[in-house]
Amino acid sequence: MLVKILGYVWALSGLFWLIWPGCLKWWLMTMTGWKIRRLTFGVMLLVGVMMVGSLFRIPGTLSKILMVVGMLLTIKAVRLITSRAAEGLTEWWAARSMVFFRLWALGVLAVGISMVMV
Repeated sequence: MLVKILGYVWALSGLFWLIWPGCLKWWLMTMTGWKIRRLTFGVMLLVGVMMVGSLFRIPGTLSKILMVVGMLLTIKAVRLITSRAAEGLTEWWAARSMVFFRLWALGVLAVGISMVMV
């Protein structure tokens, strides 16, 4: 049940960001700011652990792929603790084009739909 709720959230986010990729760029730039970094860290860690925990018992290849995505989110959240890494991430996001953000949103949408289908 929790996987389906997360899937709907991811799918709706992916659809929203596919329509407005500038909003995704603004959101990612804001989330790497120093004031909100702890909140970003906490949310990424929570979502990553929830994905890994809920998909661990589900058989199939797709669930294992989603579990790897959850592990990557957890590792990325731990990496964001240092300010140097967050500054580098902000610069990296700023240098990307809108096509990149549309592709990113399409990937988020695909992961969300696959989570709903599991």
